Amino acid sequence: MKLLIINEVCGVTSTGTLCADLAEYFLNRGHEVKVLYGRLTAPVRCSGYGVRVATRKQVLISALSSRVMDNCGLGNRSSTMEAIRFIHEFKPDVIHLHNLHGYYINFQILFSELEKLSVPVVYTLHDCWALTGHCAYFDHVGCNKWMSGCGTCPQKKEYPKSVLLDKSKDNWLKKENLYKNLSKMKVVTPSRWLGNLVKHSMLKRDAYVIPNGIDTSIFRPVERNYFLENCLTDKKVVLGVASIWEDRKGLSFFVELSKILPKEFRIVLVGVDNKQKSNLPNSILLLPRIDDRRKLASVYSSAYVYLNPTLEDNYPTTNLEAICCGTPVITFNTGGSAESASYYGVVCERNAESILEAILQVENIQSDRFIKIREYFDLKRMLKQYEDLYISLLSK
Repeated sequence: MKLLIINEVCGVTSTGTLCADLAEYFLNRGHEVKVLYGRLTAPVRCSGYGVRVATRKQVLISALSSRVMDNCGLGNRSSTMEAIRFIHEFKPDVIHLHNLHGYYINFQILFSELEKLSVPVVYTLHDCWALTGHCAYFDHVGCNKWMSGCGTCPQKKEYPKSVLLDKSKDNWLKKENLYKNLSKMKVVTPSRWLGNLVKHSMLKRDAYVIPNGIDTSIFRPVERNYFLENCLTDKKVVLGVASIWEDRKGLSFFVELSKILPKEFRIVLVGVDNKQKSNLPNSILLLPRIDDRRKLASVYSSAYVYLNPTLEDNYPTTNLEAICCGTPVITFNTGGSAESASYYGVVCERNAESILEAILQVENIQSDRFIKIREYFDLKRMLKQYEDLYISLLSK
C-alpha cells in the first residue's frame, strides 16, 4: 500500500506527531508512506518520509492575505500545485488528510483534484475549521451559524484571524459545494462530541470516531521531576500544560484558583510566555515549554492533579498524557475534553470554587484505575483502528 498523509506540520505539535506515528507504523510494515506538510521544520526522524511543499515565505504571504481577506485555505496556489504534482508522481492508494488550515495549501484546488482521482480519501478533523466559514471553534461563543451557513462571524478576530474582511459566508458555501462532490470521503474525529457535530454540519455524514493515542512507553508513571521535587517539597502540584496559553485554554482560572487554593497545594504552569508571566501571581510556579516528551512525562508524574480548564477543545492530548502517567484530570464539560477526563478524573463547573472542590475529590479516585485505561489511550490501538479503516476502503 502507498499511503499519503497531508498535514500542516510533520513530527511536531500534537497533529504532526500523530502523522509521524502513522507514517512510521506503516513503514515498519513494509508500506510506502509520505507526509506532505507546509510549516515548521520536521525533526530528523521524519527525514525519510516528510516532504515540505510550502516555503516559509509562501506561508507568511498566505497568512498575511488571510489576515486581510479572510481567505484561510484559499491561497497557496503554487505550493498546492506542487502537492498535486507529487500526488500524481507518488500514486497513493490512500490519501489521509489532517489539518488543511495553517496557510500552506489551497483546499479548494486540492479537493477539486481529489474529486478526479479514484483514490479513497480519509479526512481526520482535529478541530471544527472544516465545518465553518472561518473559525476553528464556536462553542464558547455559542454560535450555531455553522449548521446552516456562516456570515457576520463573531469569531472573526480569532484564529485564523481576519482584521478586515468577513468572508465567512462565502467560505462556508465553498466548503459545502466541495464536500458534495466528495461524498465518498470518510471523515474521522477523535471525539464523539465532534463526530456528532459532523452529522449536523455541511458534511452531512456519519464520522468514524477514532480517539487519538499516545506512546504509553513514554507517558507512564516515572520518577518525580528533579526540579519540582526539590522546589516543592511537601507540596501537592496542580499542573497546567499548553504549547500556547491562549484565552481559550483557561489561563484566568489558574489565577482565580491561586487566590483560594489551600497552602498544601502549588500551581505549576508549563509553556507560559514572557508576556504572560508579568500578569501572573508569584504564587504560581512557571516553567518554559517542554518539547522533550520524557521530561514532560516526569512533570506529569510529579503532579497531584492535572487541571485543563479549556473553554474550546476537541480531544486534548495533554489529558491523555496526564492520565497515562497516573495523574487524574480535572476539566470542564468542553468539547471532547470531558470524554477522556471521565475515565480518570473529575468534570466540574466553570469557576474556581468548583475546581477546588474537584481537586479535593481527586483523592477518592481509585489510583489503580488508570492501568486499564492506559490500554484505551495507547497509540497502538489508534494505529490499528486506522489500519482497519484503510483496509476496508481498499477492499471495496
